[in-house]
Amino acid sequence: MSKRIRRRALAGLTAAALAATVLTACSAANQPTDPGDAGKSGEPIHVTVWHTLEGGHAEAVEQAAQDFNAANPDVVVEMQAQPLTDYYAKVFQAVRNGTGPDIIDLYPIEATQYIEAGLAADLTGYIADPEIGVPDFDANLTEAWLESIAQWGDGKRYLAPSDQTGPVLFYNKTLFDSLSLGAPATWDDLAEAGRAISQATGKPAFGFDDLVSGVITLAGQEGQDFVDVAAKKSTFDNAVFKDKIMWLKGLLDEGVFRLVGEDFYFSGPFGSQAVAAYVGSSAGYPFVAESVAGAFEYAVAPMPQGGSTEFVPGWGFSYMVFASDEATERAAFRYISYYLQPEVLGKMSTVFGSIAPFRNARETPVFEEFLATNQAAAALDAQVEYSTFQPAAGGVAEAQNELLMAVEAVLTGQKDVDSALAEAAAAADAAMAQ
Repeated sequence: MSKRIRRRALAGLTAAALAATVLTACSAANQPTDPGDAGKSGEPIHVTVWHTLEGGHAEAVEQAAQDFNAANPDVVVEMQAQPLTDYYAKVFQAVRNGTGPDIIDLYPIEATQYIEAGLAADLTGYIADPEIGVPDFDANLTEAWLESIAQWGDGKRYLAPSDQTGPVLFYNKTLFDSLSLGAPATWDDLAEAGRAISQATGKPAFGFDDLVSGVITLAGQEGQDFVDVAAKKSTFDNAVFKDKIMWLKGLLDEGVFRLVGEDFYFSGPFGSQAVAAYVGSSAGYPFVAESVAGAFEYAVAPMPQGGSTEFVPGWGFSYMVFASDEATERAAFRYISYYLQPEVLGKMSTVFGSIAPFRNARETPVFEEFLATNQAAAALDAQVEYSTFQPAAGGVAEAQNELLMAVEAVLTGQKDVDSALAEAAAAADAAMAQ
């Protein structure tokens, strides 16, 4: 999972430019339904959406709400920006107290607590509703997305996917070209290119913004998961993970691979040419452009592959409606249904520098034009069909953190791989068993 809660990129599109498409789509669908949907007083139903967006991103969602409201006078959607600090804790407490929002968007792993507490509305009926539903909802999602939003075992839909980012490979094309190196398609390609680069420059060649995600990816491409949700146990204390960690350790010792360290993200070292390539979030694309500042030509490629299974992590946000009365839930879903219209969602994805979770939104002209201008989104789009999302079960985040600490301990020479993984697995198992 990305460490950024929302590191999204405004792709050169203002909220004003967004408005024309949004208003057109809104006027063509989700027209006001029977006034009986409103409260008993005949007044509009108020729907509150909490978010942590800022700047142009906040302006874009505000514009979307205003356009929906203009075409649906029996509903008033209000966007309320919240501080990022302790955001999810604040949401949970407010919802438990009856003072929270009607809609938020979040990672599936954050949704589990609300679903298990009975605080999330069941969207299944609304999705299929002939008036306000989302046609071909399941058919337009990848298998991984469907698994992600239906993983609570009751066959219900609690989440409506809103956007997706994920890791891609940024590389210094000028340097790669000068050494007659192509975009690495496999990890062996990257290691070979890295050795050539390190020999030529005397500097490390590549790294991972998110180290544990990188290790999970390497093992995942060999068909090995890091947890077994059904058994409530970790599965990373095995030969596959040990081999991948030691492969990185060997490259680190060679000076080919490096850890991100105090830089936190590799966009800075990449721009200063301290490293020639790195795996990082597609949403970091504008930060790379800012860091490079025209000093060299850079490019973005899909995540390298290796092993028997195409695998890459996906990081996806979804809308969730909190359980309340039927009229409010229905009004809230009407806004979500509007937002998920292909033209609206496709346009909003270009604003956020992400890709749309629904295939029909990715097939809109505005989104296809966006892919021609944003290399990171294009690389992410190329791997979307085999992107896999982290399970949302209790203890999974703790298991991932235990694995991260073990990997760091091995790579920095503090522990051997056998003892590090054994200790991490024991702690992870305890967390998942709770």
